[in-house]
Amino acid sequence: MAAPKDTAIDSLVNAVATAKPDCTKLILRTDNGSQYNSRDFRKAVILLGIKHEFIWHHTPEQNGHVE
Repeated sequence: MAAPKDTAIDSLVNAVATAKPDCTKLILRTDNGSQYNSRDFRKAVILLGIKHEFIWHHTPEQNGHVE
C-alpha cells in the first residue's frame, strides 16, 4: 500500500498530465496534513511550478468546497 504522500503526489501529477494546465497560473490550496507538508510533495509542487498555499490551522471552512 502506498504512503499518503505518494498517493497525493501521484494524484497531482496525474491531474496535471491529464488536464495539461499552465501550472504557473495554478494555486493549490491544501490543509496541513502530513502528506502535503512532506518534503517529497513540496518538491513535486515546486518542480511542476505550482504555487502551494495552506489553510489556517483549525479552519476547515476555508476548504469547505472540498471537504
